[in-house]
Amino acid sequence: MIDLRAHLIAETGRRNNLLIPPNTLRWVRSDYRTDYGKEAVHIVLSNDELMMKAVFVPNHMFNLNDGWIMVPLYNGGSQSFYVQHEMMIACLIIYPGMSE
Repeated sequence: MIDLRAHLIAETGRRNNLLIPPNTLRWVRSDYRTDYGKEAVHIVLSNDELMMKAVFVPNHMFNLNDGWIMVPLYNGGSQSFYVQHEMMIACLIIYPGMSE
């Protein structure tokens, strides 16, 4: 299992935070790049600490942006949530050599 951390760096090289308002989904770039592509099954799991704050990955989804894993985080809580650079946002399981 691979820990996915938020990679929130501005073009200037400065660390950023990402605001997720209540009942909103935002895509967060992770610090992990995969070369497996469609030759493997990727499963993204919610982080337990974030789930306690009602922030989670819906339906184990993810997206690839030039090989970087993009994680959708949904804030189901009643308060805004800030994702900080390098915050653990999810876990990734890869089954190489398997396809859908």
